[in-house]
Amino acid sequence: MATPPSNTEAEDPERSGLRLILAALAITAAGFITAYQFAAPPPPRTVRIATGSANGAYHHFAKRYQARLAEEGITLEIQESAGSVENLHLLQGTDGAPRVDIAFVQGGTGSLATQPQRLRSVGSLFLEPLWIFSRGDAPLTTLKELEGLRIAVGTKESGAEALAKQLLGLQKFQRPPKQINMDNKQAAKALSDGRIDAALLVLSPNAPIFQDLIQRPGLQLMDFRRAEALSAHLPFLTALTLPEGILNLQQNLPATPIRLLAPAASLVVRQDLHPAIVDILLKSANEIHRKPGPLGSKIDFPSASLLEFPLTDGAERFFTHGPPMLQRYLPFWLAAQINRLKVMLLPLITLLIPLIKIMPPLYRWRIRSRIYRWYRDLQQLEAEANQSRDAETLKRIEARLEALEQEASTIKVPLSYAEEFYRLRKDFAFIRAILQNKRPTAHL
Repeated sequence: MATPPSNTEAEDPERSGLRLILAALAITAAGFITAYQFAAPPPPRTVRIATGSANGAYHHFAKRYQARLAEEGITLEIQESAGSVENLHLLQGTDGAPRVDIAFVQGGTGSLATQPQRLRSVGSLFLEPLWIFSRGDAPLTTLKELEGLRIAVGTKESGAEALAKQLLGLQKFQRPPKQINMDNKQAAKALSDGRIDAALLVLSPNAPIFQDLIQRPGLQLMDFRRAEALSAHLPFLTALTLPEGILNLQQNLPATPIRLLAPAASLVVRQDLHPAIVDILLKSANEIHRKPGPLGSKIDFPSASLLEFPLTDGAERFFTHGPPMLQRYLPFWLAAQINRLKVMLLPLITLLIPLIKIMPPLYRWRIRSRIYRWYRDLQQLEAEANQSRDAETLKRIEARLEALEQEASTIKVPLSYAEEFYRLRKDFAFIRAILQNKRPTAHL
């Protein structure tokens, strides 16, 4: 005897569709959670930058970066240091020094990095002119003239010291100059007091120390006669010409054009610094360093030139295509969140496309299966009716047919499937007609 379908088939089709939708959402959520495991972590809320002395240009610019990043909800902690060489140590975490995430680094010091593969550049930011002041009646024009002199070369592990060693190393002295470690303030006083003969300084022409030295009687500013040749030997240096009167028109300072050398200050980061932080650093650098300085350099800062470490991936895109589109129009944290979740788009799309394609056929199958599964029983009853001649057997078949028809009448289907439902009802009538035609034969 055929077993009628269960009453669970009377389930509301809307509820059935809802179950399919919930199942699809559950699969999508599972895919989302799985893909989320591979998404980049969110950017840190606090980063540290190594600068230099508290009265130096690096520290001044770090304060501006600090204010800019604070607008985006990021705390920038400032770490004072002796200068560029120590900044490299801090970035690499060598010698037990506390690590920093970002540092200002002067051109020419990159070769002193012990683990350069762990460092990346965000870009060069501005030129730092090299000034050599000396005592005397006439300015020096070549480094050879420093022979035997006492010269201040900046503090230990500073960019000025590293630059002095490289420049003086290009010369062959019979009596090498005596290099003395002093900070800029100490060097200016020692030069005025006659305790040293010359001072090598790397600082902005707007710095008060420079403004004092350029106007002090008895001190001369070196004119690098071979600036182009020196910059060819040391490519991190840029040859410049300081025009007559550019520093002070009223006093005509300098009185003649002065040839200069200038390394570029760069923003260097650890290789593993979060890309979103690099993006906001570049955006800040573009605002802070875009204005040209008094030296008349033709380089547009921030720049991808004059670097000693390879650019980060984000910096390469910035200098090639400009700021990321999301960073142009969205707040930093929203853009950062969208960027970190981009990795999830491909697996989600891969999952959603087949789900979208399979859901309508699956729903149709679910609804039609409620109708079509009755045909298995109808086919069996039809076969039995055609083979039976016994009145009692035909009566039992008719009773089973009525029971099936009564249960089938409880099926709920959407209006779009009503045609299939009423066709089923007609097929019940077709089996009943067979039974009626059989009944007279059964009485003979």
